[in-house]
Amino acid sequence: MKKKSIFQRLSLFAILAASILTISTTSATAEASRVVYFTIQNNGVCNSTTFGSELYLHINNVSDTPNNVTLYLYKKDGTAFSLPGSNNYAAIGIVTDSGFIPGTSVTIQANSTIQYFGWFGQESKVACSERPTHGKIVVNSNSGHLMAGGNVQGRKLIVTSSSTPPSTNTLFQDTPIIINEGKPF
Repeated sequence: MKKKSIFQRLSLFAILAASILTISTTSATAEASRVVYFTIQNNGVCNSTTFGSELYLHINNVSDTPNNVTLYLYKKDGTAFSLPGSNNYAAIGIVTDSGFIPGTSVTIQANSTIQYFGWFGQESKVACSERPTHGKIVVNSNSGHLMAGGNVQGRKLIVTSSSTPPSTNTLFQDTPIIINEGKPF
C-alpha cells in the first residue's frame, strides 16, 4: 500500500513538472516570434562637413487587418535612439514620409507601409556618433504578418544652396538592412 502511494505521488509530481515546462516553453516561443532583432551598419564614413549617412527603414503590413508595432533603435553605447524621422531634406534632394518615432507604438493600416528616414553628419544637425547600430521591431498585435527592411547610404555632398539640390551627390555606400531574412513575421 505504501509503495503505491509513493508511486502515485511521484507520478503526479512528474506530470506537474512536465506541464510547467511545456507551458513556459510555449509562451517563450510565442513571445520571441513577435520580436524581430536586426543590425545596422554605422561605421561608414560620416562627418559634419563633407560626408553624410542616411538610414532608411520600412515596415510593411502584409495583412488584411491593421497591426500595431513599436520600432526600437539603439546607439553604439546601448542607449535608446528616439529622434523622429525627417520628412524633408530638400537641401539634398530627399523628400520622404517618416511615419513614426522610434520607441513609440504606431498602427500600420492593412496592406500599407510606414517609413523612417534619418540623416546624420553633413548638414543634418544630428551627429554621426548618434547613428543607431541595432534595433528591434515589437509586434503588439496578436495576429497579422509584417515584413521589414531598409538600407544605409553614405554620400559625399556639396550643398550649393539650402533651397536647391546639391551640385555633387556621390553615393559611396549602399548597405542593405536585412530584417528576418526578408520573410514575414
